[in-house]
Amino acid sequence: MLSFTADDIEEIYEIRKALEPTALRLGSQRLSLEQLFSFNRQIQDLELTADPADHARVDGLFHQYLLECSNSPRVIDIVNDLYRLLQRFRELAFQDEEVRSMAIQEHSQIIYALVIRDISKASEALVRHIDNSKIRILTRVFRQGQEEPESSDEGKVDSTHK
Repeated sequence: MLSFTADDIEEIYEIRKALEPTALRLGSQRLSLEQLFSFNRQIQDLELTADPADHARVDGLFHQYLLECSNSPRVIDIVNDLYRLLQRFRELAFQDEEVRSMAIQEHSQIIYALVIRDISKASEALVRHIDNSKIRILTRVFRQGQEEPESSDEGKVDSTHK
């Protein structure tokens, strides 16, 4: 069982915010329009399902694709480690309809900017998406803490908590 403080979560998202736009810039020339169109269809199809697992799966595949296109093994390894640490929080967040809707919009903005090959705009949209994701997860952690004040590890969040 891994436990994180809210500060740990914030730090992880700040590291993501520094590395993922870098990976995006490194891999921008390798991003296939066909693959971007495919992700756009998959993301739009998510509007038809409320299944958090489907949303988390497509979200993970999309971010992994952007990361893999960087061809930077160290960046890929570091960010994948961060993804593993946050996976449970991401799955929990997708249980919320508003989170699912916002993620669809944010991913669509990133994809559109990539399709028109505006890497600066795509990077800005990615940073906004990571910031918003951090806020959504920290809000959920905050609410969870309010609902469970008897927790013995004050300020800690169990990443396996259901």
